[in-house]
Amino acid sequence: MSTKPKIASFDTIFEELCMGHQSPREFCHTYLRWCHDMDDFIDGDKKIPTDEIIGTQLQLMYVFTRNEFWQHNQDSLMPLIHNSAMTFLESERLSEDNDIQKRLASQLLKSQYQDIFYYVAYLVGGWEHSKQMSIKYRDYDIDVGPIFVKGTK
Repeated sequence: MSTKPKIASFDTIFEELCMGHQSPREFCHTYLRWCHDMDDFIDGDKKIPTDEIIGTQLQLMYVFTRNEFWQHNQDSLMPLIHNSAMTFLESERLSEDNDIQKRLASQLLKSQYQDIFYYVAYLVGGWEHSKQMSIKYRDYDIDVGPIFVKGTK
Protein backbone atom coordinates (compact mmCIF):
# COMPACT_ATOMS: atom_id res chain seq x y z
CA MET A 1 0.00 0.00 0.00
CA SER A 2 1.28 3.44 -0.88
CA THR A 3 2.50 5.81 1.78
CA LYS A 4 2.27 8.88 -0.45
CA PRO A 5 -0.25 11.52 0.64
CA LYS A 6 -3.60 11.55 -1.13
CA ILE A 7 -4.51 14.68 -3.05
CA ALA A 8 -8.08 15.83 -2.54
CA SER A 9 -8.46 18.11 -5.52
CA PHE A 10 -7.49 18.12 -9.17
CA ASP A 11 -7.52 21.92 -8.91
CA THR A 12 -4.56 21.60 -6.53
CA ILE A 13 -2.74 19.14 -8.79
CA PHE A 14 -3.31 21.04 -12.01
CA GLU A 15 -2.50 24.42 -10.46
CA GLU A 16 0.94 23.11 -9.52
CA LEU A 17 1.41 20.96 -12.61
CA CYS A 18 0.57 23.90 -14.94
CA MET A 19 2.48 26.44 -12.84
CA GLY A 20 -0.64 28.60 -12.51
CA HIS A 21 -1.25 28.95 -16.25
CA GLN A 22 -4.97 28.92 -17.06
CA SER A 23 -4.93 27.55 -20.62
CA PRO A 24 -3.02 24.31 -19.88
CA ARG A 25 -5.07 23.89 -16.69
CA GLU A 26 -8.29 24.09 -18.71
CA PHE A 27 -6.92 21.50 -21.13
CA CYS A 28 -5.98 19.14 -18.26
CA HIS A 29 -9.35 19.44 -16.52
CA THR A 30 -11.26 18.88 -19.75
CA TYR A 31 -9.17 15.90 -20.82
CA LEU A 32 -9.40 14.34 -17.37
CA ARG A 33 -13.19 14.76 -17.30
CA TRP A 34 -13.46 13.16 -20.73
CA CYS A 35 -11.22 10.23 -19.65
CA HIS A 36 -13.30 9.62 -16.54
CA ASP A 37 -16.60 9.86 -18.42
CA MET A 38 -15.38 7.43 -21.09
CA ASP A 39 -14.12 5.01 -18.45
CA ASP A 40 -17.41 5.15 -16.53
CA PHE A 41 -19.40 4.75 -19.73
CA ILE A 42 -17.33 1.76 -20.91
CA ASP A 43 -17.05 0.03 -17.52
CA GLY A 44 -20.58 0.88 -16.49
CA ASP A 45 -19.22 1.90 -13.06
CA LYS A 46 -21.76 4.66 -12.76
CA LYS A 47 -24.54 6.14 -14.82
CA ILE A 48 -23.49 9.39 -16.38
CA PRO A 49 -26.33 11.90 -16.78
CA THR A 50 -27.00 12.87 -20.38
CA ASP A 51 -26.38 16.56 -19.69
CA GLU A 52 -22.94 15.69 -18.23
CA ILE A 53 -21.99 13.65 -21.31
CA ILE A 54 -23.08 16.45 -23.63
CA GLY A 55 -21.36 19.08 -21.47
CA THR A 56 -18.10 17.14 -21.49
CA GLN A 57 -18.23 16.68 -25.25
CA LEU A 58 -18.97 20.37 -25.83
CA GLN A 59 -16.13 21.41 -23.51
CA LEU A 60 -13.79 19.04 -25.34
CA MET A 61 -14.80 20.57 -28.67
CA TYR A 62 -14.21 24.04 -27.24
CA VAL A 63 -10.75 23.11 -25.98
CA PHE A 64 -9.79 21.48 -29.27
CA THR A 65 -10.91 24.52 -31.27
CA ARG A 66 -10.20 27.52 -29.02
CA ASN A 67 -7.80 26.72 -26.18
CA GLU A 68 -4.50 28.52 -26.73
CA PHE A 69 -2.41 25.82 -25.04
CA TRP A 70 -3.95 23.09 -27.21
CA GLN A 71 -3.54 25.22 -30.35
CA HIS A 72 0.18 25.66 -29.71
CA ASN A 73 0.87 22.07 -28.64
CA GLN A 74 -1.63 19.87 -30.45
CA ASP A 75 1.00 18.33 -32.73
CA SER A 76 2.85 16.91 -29.74
CA LEU A 77 -0.20 16.23 -27.53
CA MET A 78 -2.31 14.35 -30.07
CA PRO A 79 0.10 11.39 -30.44
CA LEU A 80 0.04 11.02 -26.65
CA ILE A 81 -3.76 11.10 -26.62
CA HIS A 82 -3.75 8.48 -29.39
CA ASN A 83 -1.37 6.26 -27.40
CA SER A 84 -3.47 6.73 -24.30
CA ALA A 85 -6.58 5.57 -26.18
CA MET A 86 -4.77 2.53 -27.61
CA THR A 87 -3.39 1.64 -24.18
CA PHE A 88 -6.87 1.94 -22.65
CA LEU A 89 -8.21 -0.48 -25.28
CA GLU A 90 -5.44 -2.92 -24.46
CA SER A 91 -6.10 -2.57 -20.74
CA GLU A 92 -9.74 -3.48 -21.31
CA ARG A 93 -8.73 -6.57 -23.30
CA LEU A 94 -6.23 -7.70 -20.66
CA SER A 95 -8.68 -7.09 -17.81
CA GLU A 96 -10.71 -10.08 -19.04
CA ASP A 97 -7.73 -12.47 -19.22
CA ASN A 98 -7.53 -15.52 -16.95
CA ASP A 99 -3.88 -14.76 -16.17
CA ILE A 100 -3.66 -12.65 -12.99
CA GLN A 101 -0.47 -10.95 -14.19
CA LYS A 102 -2.24 -9.75 -17.33
CA ARG A 103 -5.15 -8.45 -15.26
CA LEU A 104 -2.73 -6.57 -12.99
CA ALA A 105 -0.93 -5.20 -16.06
CA SER A 106 -4.29 -4.00 -17.35
CA GLN A 107 -4.70 -1.80 -14.27
CA LEU A 108 -1.30 -0.22 -14.84
CA LEU A 109 -2.01 0.32 -18.53
CA LYS A 110 -5.34 1.97 -17.74
CA SER A 111 -3.55 4.78 -15.89
CA GLN A 112 -1.29 5.63 -18.84
CA TYR A 113 -3.41 8.72 -19.57
CA GLN A 114 -1.56 10.38 -16.69
CA ASP A 115 1.50 10.70 -18.93
CA ILE A 116 -0.30 13.46 -20.80
CA PHE A 117 -0.43 15.55 -17.61
CA TYR A 118 3.29 15.06 -16.96
CA TYR A 119 3.98 16.07 -20.53
CA VAL A 120 1.91 19.22 -19.97
CA ALA A 121 4.15 19.87 -16.96
CA TYR A 122 7.14 19.50 -19.27
CA LEU A 123 5.67 21.94 -21.79
CA VAL A 124 5.02 24.63 -19.17
CA GLY A 125 8.02 24.06 -16.90
CA GLY A 126 10.63 21.86 -18.55
CA TRP A 127 12.20 18.53 -17.71
CA GLU A 128 12.87 19.12 -14.00
CA HIS A 129 9.33 20.34 -13.37
CA SER A 130 7.85 17.37 -15.21
CA LYS A 131 10.09 14.96 -13.32
CA GLN A 132 9.16 16.50 -9.97
CA MET A 133 5.43 16.35 -10.74
CA SER A 134 5.72 12.71 -11.75
CA ILE A 135 7.62 11.87 -8.57
CA LYS A 136 5.12 13.77 -6.45
CA TYR A 137 1.88 12.54 -8.00
CA ARG A 138 2.49 9.26 -9.80
CA ASP A 139 1.93 6.28 -7.61
CA TYR A 140 -0.07 3.14 -8.00
CA ASP A 141 -2.04 1.06 -5.55
CA ILE A 142 -3.17 -2.18 -7.23
CA ASP A 143 -6.15 -2.51 -4.89
CA VAL A 144 -7.72 0.83 -5.77
CA GLY A 145 -6.06 2.19 -8.90
CA PRO A 146 -3.93 5.23 -9.57
CA ILE A 147 -3.24 7.36 -6.52
CA PHE A 148 -3.45 10.34 -8.88
CA VAL A 149 -7.20 9.84 -9.07
CA LYS A 150 -7.90 8.34 -5.64
CA GLY A 151 -10.62 10.29 -3.85
CA THR A 152 -10.96 12.88 -6.60
CA LYS A 153 -13.52 11.45 -8.98
